[in-house]
Amino acid sequence: MTSVMTSDGERVGLDGLVGALDALLAIGVSIAGDVIISVAGVDLIRLDLRALLAGVAAVEDPS
Repeated sequence: MTSVMTSDGERVGLDGLVGALDALLAIGVSIAGDVIISVAGVDLIRLDLRALLAGVAAVEDPS
């Protein structure tokens, strides 16, 4: 079994895709990417994409 360590030092087991998604939402994930559409070497459209995925418990203030 594969496991991931969260930011608070807790180990979370990954049981397939559902376990992996649960662990990623528990700690939060940042995704970034660029898409450039060009014709004949000329850039026509550029998209700068960014996403933050996190569960509600990971975003709440602990105080």
